[in-house]
Amino acid sequence: MLKQLSKGLNANQVKWIALVFMTIDHINEYILSAGVNLVQNGTLRDLGRIAAPLFLFVLTESVRHTKDKRRLILRLYIAGALGSLFTISFTILANEFVFFGPIYMGMPKNILFTYTYTAIYICLLECGMKYIRTKNMKGVFITVAGVMATFLPQIVYSIYDVAGFHSISVGFVSLQREVLAAFLPPTFFIEYSLMFVLMGICIYFSKGKWKCLVFAAFCVLSYLGAPIVSNLWPFTDFFWQGQAWMILAIPFMFLYNGEKGTAHKTFFYVYYPAHRVLLSFVGVLMEG
Repeated sequence: MLKQLSKGLNANQVKWIALVFMTIDHINEYILSAGVNLVQNGTLRDLGRIAAPLFLFVLTESVRHTKDKRRLILRLYIAGALGSLFTISFTILANEFVFFGPIYMGMPKNILFTYTYTAIYICLLECGMKYIRTKNMKGVFITVAGVMATFLPQIVYSIYDVAGFHSISVGFVSLQREVLAAFLPPTFFIEYSLMFVLMGICIYFSKGKWKCLVFAAFCVLSYLGAPIVSNLWPFTDFFWQGQAWMILAIPFMFLYNGEKGTAHKTFFYVYYPAHRVLLSFVGVLMEG
């Protein structure tokens, strides 16, 4: 084990480490917080902050080394949409056939959409910088239009909310609203906010160990900003007390050796929504 660590960690190993911390965080959130006499463990919640930035770090490396960036983005989007639809379907089944009542199974934000937007903006920025260097103004215009287009889902989502359409609800879940978000994830409602996306972009365009320094700077920013802008929507997911503990991910980033390792893409995509739904189900059962 020590010999392996001396050679560093490949991307797949970093993802497995992130998965372990993600699972710990969700066990704490969905199970340990269930019931009257049970409360979330602060230490476990802090350790859970390690997961998301590690997955983000690996994503930036995947975008850098993939031969088909568009295929990567499409895969992230499809996985996010299917994961959201799976959660919605399970919520319906739980309410109609298991609990026979308005039980909230949890409709958590889908971080796969955060990663999708991160990859999209990285690609758009790369194209934009290339067009600026070559003085291709048409290309620059197209890139700017592409960035603006990423906010269309948010506009559609906001129009739907303002219009006040009749909504079919199951328990506390508005089906139309959640299905709409599954196919058109609103930019301002992605998990950890656009600040997390910006962090991923900055990590991507940093070189070598500077990536860790850039990430550390965002951790400090989260810590200092929490008492000041903790209620500033849509950045509340990034600026809250405790989020700065994501700095604990730095050792694993530092150990990254640049190698890919054996990929298990499908497993990670399936595990993400499946384990949250399962833990949420167990939590509801514990609440009686």
